[in-house]
Amino acid sequence: MPEGYNNKAFLLYSTGRVKQSIPYFDTALALKPDYRNAYNNKIEALIVLKRYSEAAAACQLLMAHFPNHPVSYIHRADLYKAKATNTCPTGL
Repeated sequence: MPEGYNNKAFLLYSTGRVKQSIPYFDTALALKPDYRNAYNNKIEALIVLKRYSEAAAACQLLMAHFPNHPVSYIHRADLYKAKATNTCPTGL
């Protein structure tokens, strides 16, 4: 049930426990490797944590699974902006 893990992770993220959310996103993705929402959420969380290389890797996987998904490219732009300005975009 990957949705349950993604929902738990999102709850943690949205209540400020961003670091604690990552293992739940990982579990959701392990259970369903093409789970678009879990990728979207995980990428945003990694950017907030300034874990840019991990966010870039997750973004690449999202783009591999969903090459025509526009949010993939938005995440990539957010990642470059965050790295360049040392800030993070507003949340999920």
